[in-house]
Amino acid sequence: MLRAFLLALAILLPVTASAETPEEWITLGARVHGGFGSFISLGVKIGLDAVRRLDAKPRTLTVLYYDSDSSPCACFADGISIATYASVGQGTLTMRRKKPRRATLRLL
Repeated sequence: MLRAFLLALAILLPVTASAETPEEWITLGARVHGGFGSFISLGVKIGLDAVRRLDAKPRTLTVLYYDSDSSPCACFADGISIATYASVGQGTLTMRRKKPRRATLRLL
């Protein structure tokens, strides 16, 4: 558990320019997902990168997340959801099963 926490902290350390600290991202990820691991932190980084590249404001993105049996898990989707403010309940995050070799993210 400590090892996963330290890895997640190392992955999220470069994200300190945003409003949340790495510790706050970890706390939020653990609360949303039920635990925190490196796949969630990578999802946060992917989501923050998309927000930055698209110069998007909070709650303005619609995310279509493709997942497959060959991807490690949908933990990435929780991290992406946290970073982009997209959610299934708001209709701004949709998850689809697909047969490709890896999980993919498409912002609409």
